Amino acid sequence: MELTESDNLDSFVKLENHFKTDLIIIGLAEESLDIDFKLVKKIKKQRPAIEFIIYAEMPQHNIALTSLVSGVKGYILKNSHISEVINCIQAVREGKQYVCPEIAHPLGGEFIDQPYEKHKKTILSDSEYRVALYLSQGFNNRAIARKLGKKDSSISKAKTQIFRKLNVSNVIRLRQVMMMS
Repeated sequence: MELTESDNLDSFVKLENHFKTDLIIIGLAEESLDIDFKLVKKIKKQRPAIEFIIYAEMPQHNIALTSLVSGVKGYILKNSHISEVINCIQAVREGKQYVCPEIAHPLGGEFIDQPYEKHKKTILSDSEYRVALYLSQGFNNRAIARKLGKKDSSISKAKTQIFRKLNVSNVIRLRQVMMMS
């Protein structure tokens, strides 16, 4: 196994030997919670065999959910025991998902251990994700439409798509999935 270190995904893509990589572990610090999920999706599209694990300082349920629907296979906390980290890496290398218990329990296990093909169907577009965030924060369709400069009917249609893709039946369940508990 070859190891490569990079400060961020952008600089990783520029490395000559990034095409030899099978697994990317993205470290998240508490003060730096920004992940370029478009870049993750782009790398997955170019190299479907590459797998991603998020190695986070603290549980971030909304980031975990977005990660999983973007194609990331693992989410583990930095304070996890080394055996759990090893289990996560092994599971991901075997093509399975691994999510630490602190994240898996609040998400209800709906995205855990499902094949990647199922996640392709559950990926929210950027627009749907913004609508989902507003819905989970308690905004109604009309308020979201005004904020995003869209028609009420467009928001209603997006809401239906979001519920279908995330397999939720109401805003309360969406909020549980989208927000940190």
